[in-house]
Amino acid sequence: MVSPVIYYFEDFFKPMSPLRTRADKPGLICVLSQKPQHGVSVLSLGVKSYCGAGTWSMGTYVIGSNDGTKRSKFASRSCHSSHTTLDVKRLRENDAFHTFLSLHYALFKMIQASKPSTLHAKPDNSHDEFWRRTSGVALSTFLSHAWYSPIAQTKTLHFFTQHIIPYLGRKHDSGSEAKIWKSFMTDDHYPIELSWDWGTGEGLPVIRFSVEPVGLDAGTPADPENAFAAANFKRDILNTLPDTNMTWFDHFEGFFNGYETHGATEGHHTKVFWAFDLREDGITSKAYFFPGYRAQLLGQTNIKTIAQGIEQAPFCRGEELPAFEMFRDFITTTPDAAYELDMLAIDLINPRDSRLKIYFRGRQTSFSSICDTMTLGGRLAGEDLEGGLSQLRQLWDLLFVSGLAPSNHRTAGILYYVEFRIDSKAPKVKIYIPVRHYAPNDGHVIRILNDWMGMKTAGCGPSNYDRAMRSIL
Repeated sequence: MVSPVIYYFEDFFKPMSPLRTRADKPGLICVLSQKPQHGVSVLSLGVKSYCGAGTWSMGTYVIGSNDGTKRSKFASRSCHSSHTTLDVKRLRENDAFHTFLSLHYALFKMIQASKPSTLHAKPDNSHDEFWRRTSGVALSTFLSHAWYSPIAQTKTLHFFTQHIIPYLGRKHDSGSEAKIWKSFMTDDHYPIELSWDWGTGEGLPVIRFSVEPVGLDAGTPADPENAFAAANFKRDILNTLPDTNMTWFDHFEGFFNGYETHGATEGHHTKVFWAFDLREDGITSKAYFFPGYRAQLLGQTNIKTIAQGIEQAPFCRGEELPAFEMFRDFITTTPDAAYELDMLAIDLINPRDSRLKIYFRGRQTSFSSICDTMTLGGRLAGEDLEGGLSQLRQLWDLLFVSGLAPSNHRTAGILYYVEFRIDSKAPKVKIYIPVRHYAPNDGHVIRILNDWMGMKTAGCGPSNYDRAMRSIL
């Protein structure tokens, strides 16, 4: 069995040999051709296969370029063997660089079409194909519009297709009668959410996504609590991202999701989210846990349960944790606000460097209540905070011209989170602006954000985000 291998060449028109692989091994080739003088980039795929009698053949499939040309061209440096051409018409072609998304799919098709018995591939999977053509397309679009390098795009999409898609569960097909796991990740129960992070400087944005690992049998009698995918996903990620630090993950997973939580409910059945920041130099991970299951069974508040989990965590025992104490004092002394504490999140790095993030929801939607929450009832102050609230007010008034209509939805209201490290003196408070329930439509949100961010951001700014979103939608 030969695993797919990707090779990179800076110039398509240079000789392809010798290949960067052992001479006696078949392999796959990805060629990104650069012709700067014409402003053209071409993505080609090749398969190197054994012809017998000590000779090899090379087939190259040109499947797209950024000069507007949609073409399929077969060029061969072969000896005696025949080749099966790639049906590129089956690949999604919203624009030429969606070919990066199609890379992994095309490689599998080429393996399946290869005659040497040493090349094999898994049969086509309709569930995987669904996620590739929905979330995969969106991720590919984000990466290209955020100016990720071709190599970073290819590596990221390879990671996504190999290690994420197999854990997204059944396809969400309106014509299917199969039971779909109702993930708490999104309001329509899709187990994946993408995001675009501009940061606070003038650097390039960072594309991120969060997932709940879901098995094909999740929610059925065979796997009622979606237990199998979670364990397999964890093992897969550790093998794929070996630098992931699981010290706090193992602690909080055992604390919040131990055997004693079985049978508890929290308005949903999700137990863990994973999140990945996709950077040019690698991928970093985060994890999210839900305290409500344990809190219900013990008959105590979520804030008390979170406090117990943090205080018992490695490197936290005996520490004063002043930032957390400030937040806890705010939550426990403002009962009228009735905050709902939903999640605890951590970075999967050395715990001494990791953030602790507590997500909490307020049902009050006036801007004055937002200011009170963002300052933790006056406990936080400073010019930066005042300036941030002023900018938030500008954006708020543009997004919600008619105010916020009442909503009783589980995820309505305002979602906030505080973040701090073990040695932090005070937490930082951040807000999720609730466009999902209160803005008129996606087009309105994209237009307002594009205009507002255009005044704030340099570099790969909001116009790229605008184009990416309009391409996806």
